[in-house]
Amino acid sequence: MLFSQSAWDNVQNDEDWDSIFDTDAWSSLLNEGFVGANVKDELPLPRFKKITSGAAMIPKDAFKAKVPVQPVVPEKIVISLGLSKAPSELLTVSRKRTKDTHPVHIDTFPARPPSDQPKTFEWFDSSYRKSATYGKAKEFVEDEALFGSCGSSIIAARNWAETLLPLGPFHYLSRSKNPCWYPEDGGAFTCMPYFYLVGVSGPATDDVMQHILLHPHVTGHTQPLAWWDVGRHAGKSWEEYSREFQRLAEDIILDINEHKTSNIVFGDSSSTYFSSPTGWERLSGNENCAEPRVTLASHLRRLRLKGLVMVVLPHPTRRLIAETRRQSKGKLNPQQFHNDVQRAINTYKNCFSQFSLRQCAYNATLAKSVKLSLHEGMYSVYMEDWIRIFPPEQFLVLRYEDYINNTVPTLQRIYSFLGIPEIVPEELTLAVEGQNVAFREVVRGHNPGNVLPTTLHMLNDFYTPFLLRLAQIMGDPVKFTWQDT
Repeated sequence: MLFSQSAWDNVQNDEDWDSIFDTDAWSSLLNEGFVGANVKDELPLPRFKKITSGAAMIPKDAFKAKVPVQPVVPEKIVISLGLSKAPSELLTVSRKRTKDTHPVHIDTFPARPPSDQPKTFEWFDSSYRKSATYGKAKEFVEDEALFGSCGSSIIAARNWAETLLPLGPFHYLSRSKNPCWYPEDGGAFTCMPYFYLVGVSGPATDDVMQHILLHPHVTGHTQPLAWWDVGRHAGKSWEEYSREFQRLAEDIILDINEHKTSNIVFGDSSSTYFSSPTGWERLSGNENCAEPRVTLASHLRRLRLKGLVMVVLPHPTRRLIAETRRQSKGKLNPQQFHNDVQRAINTYKNCFSQFSLRQCAYNATLAKSVKLSLHEGMYSVYMEDWIRIFPPEQFLVLRYEDYINNTVPTLQRIYSFLGIPEIVPEELTLAVEGQNVAFREVVRGHNPGNVLPTTLHMLNDFYTPFLLRLAQIMGDPVKFTWQDT
């Protein structure tokens, strides 16, 4: 044992903690690789006593005092970036940050006459009612199936724990904030992402992750791994996926060895996860299904019940424009784009006339048949699935427009959601104010620019019912219909 139960009970401060902690024994266990097998069931060993955020801490002698003692409210922890360097040198990923004096903002869409507004969306409503999940939006399922069996009673009775066994949950080490463990077969120290930035696909997500990495407690990179939706179905094993984080795991074990605990975390910023139609047919439990009852979100939830998920949503029309501009390397042809949009909308509406929204939105063949990623802007379809699997305290939804207009407050909100200290506001402002040309080009890429007004109206009309449904799900009829932008 690294400490006795009685010694643990008497711990009141850091000095007491240091007196009971056997550093040599701990280091030996780390070096020999026995931590996961021998101490996984011991009491947590936090470096500091945990205090619930915002809660009042009662002094130890409060009940002995003859007069009332006022509770002491702990101060919010704010850390410094240590600005001994210029803001341009603070990025954890090397990228040249060049000054750009041109203003950066999100442009509004051109107005259209009220008489030209679409009145009803029967095509949307009728297709939505065909979905197997219709009427189940408020049924929270965690890592279970989103609806009943598509086939035989044998499939319905499938043992979920056995089916998902390779995906955890594992015996995570209490000394690491990031989920890490020693495999029971004696393998190497392994870590999985603490958080997932799951979308939406497009240049915006990369930029958000770039700024999250400004935090000294966050490590990693912006490279999307796309294992959960593409890699594992293309033959990439679980071991290969976990090896992507081996260097980060080594950083964490070294941090534990030095500080007894580690607050370092990392994430997976694969922006296709939120709305990916790829590979769900191969997941156990989806046999004979026309639409998924088990999604990659189900597996992420199974991997770590306390996992954190974030999604950054631009207006879907802006997202499609930005994504198309990136794919065309900035050379978007307005008329060609108009033709592609018209063809894609007609293709999907034809699908909706025959099948459910989910069948069409999760149809990878259909998505590949059109030149544009139109399905990725059908936010409500995918959001309804994600929030039935992850509770609100573990699923953060942000708008990209808010991030652009209020970058520092939005980043602080992200840090708070991740359970890591906020950064001194003035220093974080300095770090993000020296925006580089690439960042500004990402923002400008979301603007209509040379896109034809008729194309914009066509896209906005198509996405309107999806946004109205999203607003119902999120409980905000203004924000998530983008009326304020």
